[in-house]
Amino acid sequence: MELRSLQNALACLYTDEAARRRFDEDPAGFCVEFGLSREQVAQLRAGLPAGIREFAQLILDKKVQEMKRWTPLTLRCLGTAYGVLARKYFALHPGEHPGPMENALGFLRWGLEQGAGRERLFPRGVAAMEAMDLRMRFTGRRFGFGLFWMPRGWDAQWAGKSHCWRAVFWWRPTGSGGRLVRFTIPEMKGSG
Repeated sequence: MELRSLQNALACLYTDEAARRRFDEDPAGFCVEFGLSREQVAQLRAGLPAGIREFAQLILDKKVQEMKRWTPLTLRCLGTAYGVLARKYFALHPGEHPGPMENALGFLRWGLEQGAGRERLFPRGVAAMEAMDLRMRFTGRRFGFGLFWMPRGWDAQWAGKSHCWRAVFWWRPTGSGGRLVRFTIPEMKGSG
């Protein structure tokens, strides 16, 4: 049982910045939460300054990299701001989602709901389209449709670009093995 308690404490320290702060401020109180022995407290204190923080950073970097795979258009639109916003999202929602696709959908929803802070950096149309794409993958629905206000030239930095409406259709053809197909109408007439 001692090993399990230590593993649970380490997992918490690796994945949750608030837990690391609690451990820094009150290591004895933190260790009581997990039922750790004095020897285990000493082991954690010796490892925390370097090893635990380094490993926590590696885990966070890995989560951001895995999430990028599911949000390539948002990544292209945000550029270097993507990593900053992803880390902000993970700091606010530690350990909330079990996998990269779920993290990506949570990140997109957060960006759309919060506008990614006062900066309003999030490319709303692109993120909404990618969120719909992920929802289609999660639910296994056969058909989907969305109309998105997207920047022209949305495959590059989007700030300051003019916008247009794009219609996007999703479907799973029978006999495709459940593979999702997406079709985008490039630019609809009447866009401003």
